[in-house]
Amino acid sequence: MENVFDYTYEAMLNSDGSLALANKTSLVTSYGFSLFERAFIITLVVEVIGAFVYSLNKKLPTTFVLSVVLGNSISVPCIWFLLPLIIGDIVLYIIISESMVVCFEAFIIYKVNKAYFNFVSALPVSVMLNALSFILGGMFMPR
Repeated sequence: MENVFDYTYEAMLNSDGSLALANKTSLVTSYGFSLFERAFIITLVVEVIGAFVYSLNKKLPTTFVLSVVLGNSISVPCIWFLLPLIIGDIVLYIIISESMVVCFEAFIIYKVNKAYFNFVSALPVSVMLNALSFILGGMFMPR
């Protein structure tokens, strides 16, 4: 399989006559939709397995695992399709997207499982699940 990247640049002519180039390539155009599908499936599988093991250990109801699926089903498309339109720098993108995802998914876990979590107690669970999917998912994604 051949890797084809479609890069988009913006060229600006500075007042001193020099040219400034800015990379405006989004993750969607540079990697394509198939990479999103792969990342989404890997994320769901890893986080659902992690949530299932955690729920068995803590004796949590099925709604906990379902809240993880719900949170990921909303957050993953947002960070793949919306955030790259706003943030061009890959390092900044990773920091902001992972922080937003952790907070959003913790909020979903809390809202769906109020009898078992408050927002603060849902945060470390969300950090754990997202760290799992970030690390393990990175092992299965092309470089």
